[in-house]
Amino acid sequence: MLLPRILTGLVGGAVLLGAIYFGSLPFLFIVLGIILVGVREFYSLAQETGYPCYPAVGLFASALMVLSVYFNGVSFAQVTENQLTAALTALLLVVIIFRSLARGPADTSLSEWSVTFMGVFYVAWSLSHLVLIRDLRPGGRNITYLLFAMIWAEDIFAYFIGSRWGRHKIAESISPKKSWEGTIAGFIDKDGRSIISVMPNVSKMPRSSNRTAPSKERSQSDPGSRRGPAESARSL
Repeated sequence: MLLPRILTGLVGGAVLLGAIYFGSLPFLFIVLGIILVGVREFYSLAQETGYPCYPAVGLFASALMVLSVYFNGVSFAQVTENQLTAALTALLLVVIIFRSLARGPADTSLSEWSVTFMGVFYVAWSLSHLVLIRDLRPGGRNITYLLFAMIWAEDIFAYFIGSRWGRHKIAESISPKKSWEGTIAGFIDKDGRSIISVMPNVSKMPRSSNRTAPSKERSQSDPGSRRGPAESARSL
């Protein structure tokens, strides 16, 4: 039904917009929640289609992946020379190998390794960049607002076009109502809006940014400025 979808979108959208505004830990927790739901769905679909994997290991590694991306940009992580993500990747490989060895020889080992890694990198690693986008200086908050506005506009446009003219299904067993017509229409709408929104400001965009040391003025104007986990927690 359309009404529950609208109500869910309004409530979820309000929470997300608030998290984007404040940035820092609130936005981190929202992104982390979205990623864990997405990773869980990825592994469920993989298992349903006959591809074994390690969901518990993948979910735990996904959470650590997001946190490593977040802490790589603050002074707290300098003791590790900002190599948390690389260290986590190596640790994930070791855990998966030992998990397979503990269970004994199996013909599905390669599939288990591949699908588990794929879930972490395809979902968690990709979406964790939202944290980095929000923390761009200057303008990270506005860029994140624009990004989600484009996503929502694309989804709404694709829904109505697909409902009216959609004939060719993309993956009927996974999402029966998704059509190529709606998807293409959504891409065209999103790309067009993005170009119209961004082009007038291209000449004003900075050639470099400073994530780790924003100026005092920028920190005061953007409550999402990250000065370290302890300072972020105290500022909320």
